Amino acid sequence: MKEPPDITLNFPQSQKRRQAAALQNEIAACLAEFAPEGESAARTAWIFPRGFTGFQGHFPGHPVCPGVCVIAAQLAAAGRLANAALELVEIENAKFMWPIFPERKIDGQIKIAAVEKKFWRVWAELKRGERRIAKLQLLARAEGDVL
Repeated sequence: MKEPPDITLNFPQSQKRRQAAALQNEIAACLAEFAPEGESAARTAWIFPRGFTGFQGHFPGHPVCPGVCVIAAQLAAAGRLANAALELVEIENAKFMWPIFPERKIDGQIKIAAVEKKFWRVWAELKRGERRIAKLQLLARAEGDVL
């Protein structure tokens, strides 16, 4: 089977890091509510403003939050529970059932569990009212930890 082409942009590494950090900060600012439920779970609420970078070009005239931003948002919330900045190792399961539009409150439930020494399993479910938006299972590690 032929491998897909590499579609990474060729920016200097420092510029990539700055852009990624800026987007992570912007995503973290969209966390409107964070209510821990013990040490390993929390209720969350997210509101992505119309000017959110993730909406640019996705899709012109009909902005929808990209799945990668939804995943990054859940890692940010999980990191608050783990007391560490987390980075994605693997998307074990991801189901997106309904789009996230600008300015709409999305409620979430997130749970984490330590796996081995350096890893965290993250479960997240997002809803708007009774409508399920997304359900995720992720494997993450603390930033900077070597595999």
